[in-house]
Amino acid sequence: MLSFRNIQLSDRDWITELLKKSDFRGCEYSFANNIAWYRLGDSRISRYKDFYICCSFRKDKPKFFFPAGEGDISEVIGEFRKFADNAGKPLIIQSVSD
Repeated sequence: MLSFRNIQLSDRDWITELLKKSDFRGCEYSFANNIAWYRLGDSRISRYKDFYICCSFRKDKPKFFFPAGEGDISEVIGEFRKFADNAGKPLIIQSVSD
């Protein structure tokens, strides 16, 4: 089960490493932006295997950013679904590209 917490400066190295593996270009895939804006978006982070996960909990609805890292993406999405189902909320994934 995914467990979320606030982002901290001490997370910079592992998050930056996983963001580089995905090479996504959106502003939400920047450690500096994630730490600067986490309070406004009520976002929290988690690590699942070799993936960095950021999720906004604004308005009591978890909204997952597409995970950054490498590995079996369908497994991570399955974890998103379990988390949303356990919270009784719809599964919402944002920042999804083609």
